[in-house]
Amino acid sequence: MKTTAALIAALGLTTAVAAPAFAQEEMDVAAVTCAEFDDMDDAGKMAVAEALVTELESMENVDAAMVELEGVCDEPNNEDSAVLTALTAGSAN
Repeated sequence: MKTTAALIAALGLTTAVAAPAFAQEEMDVAAVTCAEFDDMDDAGKMAVAEALVTELESMENVDAAMVELEGVCDEPNNEDSAVLTALTAGSAN
């Protein structure tokens, strides 16, 4: 009986630890708009920045990416743009 309870507890702990990493992998930065980004708390914004750095295969620091996203999303007419589009729109020049 104790073994079963220990196994269930260990499985629950493993699942709880793995869930945040899985959720981050599933974030679609092409679907998150600047308006949604602006409404997020700091943890949410950091998760978007991490996903964006991963999506772009960038060497940029995640903190710097979050600051850059905040600036880009504060620009006029970007509230309906996806964060990926807003951030990369001027990079081709």
